[in-house]
Amino acid sequence: MRPELSSIYALWLLKRRDTIHNKNVAGALIPWLADARFAAANSVSALLSQSMKETVDQESADMMQEIHAAVTVAFPRMESELATRQSPLKMQWDARGPGMLNTIRKSLIASGHEVKNRPVDMWLVQPWSGGRALLSPNLAPDRATILFEAVITDVIPELPEVVRIAWAISRLSCRIDNDELIRDVIAAAASVGLVQENESTVDLAKQEWF
Repeated sequence: MRPELSSIYALWLLKRRDTIHNKNVAGALIPWLADARFAAANSVSALLSQSMKETVDQESADMMQEIHAAVTVAFPRMESELATRQSPLKMQWDARGPGMLNTIRKSLIASGHEVKNRPVDMWLVQPWSGGRALLSPNLAPDRATILFEAVITDVIPELPEVVRIAWAISRLSCRIDNDELIRDVIAAAASVGLVQENESTVDLAKQEWF
């Protein structure tokens, strides 16, 4: 667990003018948006990318510590709450996730798609926006990264969060039209009893997963 990622991710959301549900955290971070170091449009994105790498330059590390300290003051329970959020998702993923990925992979290969065999790092972050997955395919040539908002309960009961995880990992392993991939993911999730395989579920996933 890397709780500082949640802090940088929160700043990234604010830079995009997205809503953060925790008003204390938003209030603590808004002054950072006026910092000269973040004047450029892609400056916060660059810092977020740095924060997800295995090694971080000293200047970025110092900024990350400052931002995380501000968030921790505004939301002292963040680290303990994030640790609590990990367990349910991990249990659900360990039970059904690998099976879904295997089914999706077989379907993609059978359809003539090339599936990359590269590691995907997934970091759970505080669900500031209520549930989202941020995919970063090019942080390193041999691996990809996902930031995943760790909600305790499924945002949409018809689409469990572990199915979104399977979609996110598969999206990073194969160049494929998202609508086509979603159909494979829903079929794989239905095969392990997580969703109903029908057009309503497919359409809902198309609307919610981006």
